[in-house]
Amino acid sequence: LLSEHDADSISLKDMRDLSDKLTFLSIEERMSEYKLKPDRADVIVPALEIYTYVLNELSAEKISVPKMGLSDGIIYDFYKKEIYNEHVG
Repeated sequence: LLSEHDADSISLKDMRDLSDKLTFLSIEERMSEYKLKPDRADVIVPALEIYTYVLNELSAEKISVPKMGLSDGIIYDFYKKEIYNEHVG
């Protein structure tokens, strides 16, 4: 969805443009054209609307895009606390 050089953040304008493109596509079209997983294709438009609203309310021009998903972060945190520390500390 984002080009490689935009992987760290997305601008409000780019979010609006993307939302405009995705809004009129079916879930199947979003999956096909943007290589989205089914559990992402159905929530991306509402998510973009929420992020756009928040950026507008904060008068922000862009938002950071994490390189890691929430579940990845939870697993990493568990590893650091439970496994890594047992072997190192």
